[in-house]
Amino acid sequence: MRSGSQFTVKAKNTDAMIDAVTKGAKSAGYSMKGNKKSGSGINNDKDLLPFIEYEVQDQSSVKFSVGNGGVNLDTLERMVKKWAEGK
Repeated sequence: MRSGSQFTVKAKNTDAMIDAVTKGAKSAGYSMKGNKKSGSGINNDKDLLPFIEYEVQDQSSVKFSVGNGGVNLDTLERMVKKWAEGK
């Protein structure tokens, strides 16, 4: 069973945010699939298969879901937010 958390990040440019999150996730070992509206990724290098999902809510916000069976969710959420900010 997957456990996780959800959060929304405000964006000036949702396309740029999705690009940044996808790039950051791929560099951390996630296989990302999706488009500018929604997508997901899983980290196949980890035993517990942490996941990231996103969905553009409107022109200025993106809803993220992160989780797995055991990775620290606070750490995973901070990592996705950092990527979303382009850092």
